[in-house]
Amino acid sequence: MKPYQRPWWALAIQMPILATTLQEDHHADQKRFIIEGSPTCKSLTWITYGPALAMLVVISLGLLAWDFEVRSQAMTIKLLVVCAMVLLPALGWVVGGSIINRRVQKALEQQIQANKEHVELTLDLTARTFQLNQAPPIPFNQINGFKLVSNAGIYYDPNEEMGSLFNLALETNRGPITLLKSDLGATRQKLQLAGQLQALIAPFSDHSRPM
Repeated sequence: MKPYQRPWWALAIQMPILATTLQEDHHADQKRFIIEGSPTCKSLTWITYGPALAMLVVISLGLLAWDFEVRSQAMTIKLLVVCAMVLLPALGWVVGGSIINRRVQKALEQQIQANKEHVELTLDLTARTFQLNQAPPIPFNQINGFKLVSNAGIYYDPNEEMGSLFNLALETNRGPITLLKSDLGATRQKLQLAGQLQALIAPFSDHSRPM
C-alpha cells in the first residue's frame, strides 16, 4: 500500500524524522513498549501563495491605473490609488492566504493521519520470547543483540560523528529484523530503547551481547 500523497497544490515541507512518542506498559511477566510516530508537516502557504496573491493584486491595480490614466486625475483619486496599492496587496496576502491555508491544512492532516507509524515490542519474561507487533515470537536464546544500522548497512559508532539516520535492528540467528525504521525516532531515543531491551533480555539469554 502506497503512502498517502497530498495534492500537488498543497505546498509544504515534511521533517525527515517522525514526531515520535514512546510509552511503556509493564507487568510482572510482560514488558511492552509502544512506539508511535507521525509526520511533521509545515505549510508553505504564507511564503508561496501569499506573495503570489499580493503580486496579482499589484498587477491588477497597475493595469487599472494605466487604463484610467490616473496621472491625469485629481489629487484625491491619485491618493486613493496609492492607498489601494499599499493596502489591497497586504489584504490579498492575508485573506487569500488564510483561505488557501485552511485547505492546505486539511490535506496535511489527512497525510499525517494516513502515514502514522505504530510499533509494539513485547517481551514475555515467562515464555522468554520477544515479539514485534503481531509477528511470531522469537525466543530469547535466538537473539544476538540490538544494533543501530543505517540504510547503507553502516553500524552506529558512538566514537565517530555520524550524520546518518539509523534503523533499530534486532539481530537473530536467522538474520537481522528491523524494529524501528530510520525515520521513526531520533538516534538518542533508539539508543535508550536498545539499552532497555538489552537489559531485560540479558539475564535470560547467554547470546545477548551489549551494543
